[in-house]
Amino acid sequence: MIVLDALPPKAGKSAHGGTALAIVRASPERTWRILVDYPGHTRYYPRVTGVEVLEMDERHALVRYEVGIGSFSFGFHMNKYPDPVRRRIEWQLADGRANSLFRENSGSWQLDEAAGGTLVTYAIAVRTILPAFTTSRMVQGGAGRCRRMISCVRANSRSPWLRKRRRASTPRL
Repeated sequence: MIVLDALPPKAGKSAHGGTALAIVRASPERTWRILVDYPGHTRYYPRVTGVEVLEMDERHALVRYEVGIGSFSFGFHMNKYPDPVRRRIEWQLADGRANSLFRENSGSWQLDEAAGGTLVTYAIAVRTILPAFTTSRMVQGGAGRCRRMISCVRANSRSPWLRKRRRASTPRL
């Protein structure tokens, strides 16, 4: 896995985040199905405790997420724009919706064929209402979050038989 301290192109100047690239030993199609299974995001997005798809068509999904950190929880709404031909999903906070702590949350998933599987690129930019020093550890300059997201997608893209064997050794973050 390669983790870069590089924000997505449309990120705001005060956003935190990063980009991660990794090879996942699964086909792009299998990996794509995991990423667009929005109700299933509770299985591999760190700390996501609830997902509700509010609107959905071929080119757009409005998804409400609930996140729990200890005894604290908050919700936010994401506009997701899947492009199955390019194998790319872009997202951003939904304007006009309750987004709790977030002022910015945007990024993308990009899937490309690679020897032995799929090259997965995950890029994210986040800005909250909290002071930067309180959130910098949470996003760790983007590197830690990107690493965890790729690891979770890797674990869930394996065959069901492999997931059962590795479940005890694959932590859910």
